[in-house]
Amino acid sequence: MSTMPRTAVRGVALVLLFAPAAIAQECRDATPAERLAIMRVLDTTRRVFEAPLLAGDWQIESRKTGEKAPIAIKPMPPRPLMTCQALYSVEFVMKPDSAAGKPHYAKWKAAMDSSDPTAVLGVAHDLNLVRFGIALGENMPYLREEIHSPMTRLTIPGVPIAYRVTAPPKEPGDDPVVHTYLFFGDWSAFPFDTNTYIPYRFAHPIGSPNIETLRVNISGLPEVVDPVIRHVDWAQMAAALSR
Repeated sequence: MSTMPRTAVRGVALVLLFAPAAIAQECRDATPAERLAIMRVLDTTRRVFEAPLLAGDWQIESRKTGEKAPIAIKPMPPRPLMTCQALYSVEFVMKPDSAAGKPHYAKWKAAMDSSDPTAVLGVAHDLNLVRFGIALGENMPYLREEIHSPMTRLTIPGVPIAYRVTAPPKEPGDDPVVHTYLFFGDWSAFPFDTNTYIPYRFAHPIGSPNIETLRVNISGLPEVVDPVIRHVDWAQMAAALSR
C-alpha cells in the first residue's frame, strides 16, 4: 500500500522556521577529516534514532543525507565545518500495515474512495498522525535566535537544551505547525528570556573539520513526536560531536 500524497497533508512542514536568510556559499569537496566528522554524526543518527524506528512502526518516505556534501570555503556566518547541503533530512511515515497506522490509512482510503473533497480534507489530521520529519543542522551559528511563535521549554534526558515552537494553523481547520528543537553542544548560556540573535562562541577555529554542535529539528504533532523522543537515547548524539 502506498503512502498518502504530500499534497493531502497540511499543517506540518519540514522547514527551518527561524533561520535568517541564507547566504550564498562557495563550496568545495570535503577533506578526509571533514568526511570523518560528518560520518560520525550520520552513523550515530542512524544507529540511535533511525534503526529503532525502522524496526518498529515507521518507514522512510524521503531522505537527504550529507555523506558527499560539499563544504563551505568561507562559512557565513562564521563557524567551523559547514556543509553546503542537508546534513540529514528525513521524513518518516507509519507503515500502512502497522497496528498504529492501519486506522488512519483506512480513513484516508475511505475518504479517497468516496470522491468527496470535503471527506478528503476531513482526514488531513489523520495523515498528520502518521508522519513526522527530522532535520539535523551542524554548527548552527547562533546561540539564540528570534522566535515569533509561542515557545515551550522541554526537559529531555540527554539533551542540553530543548524547546517546542508552535505556529498557528496556516488555514482554518488545519493543524498547527509544530517544531521540536533539540540542541547538542555547549548551550549552558542559552537565554530563554532574550528574543534576539546571539552568535554562538565556537571553541574550534572557523572552517576547521569539527562538528561542535547539532540542532535536531523534529517537525510533527506532539502526539506523534513525543513517543519517538522518549524512546531515543539522546546522550549518544552528544558523543558524536568533536571534542
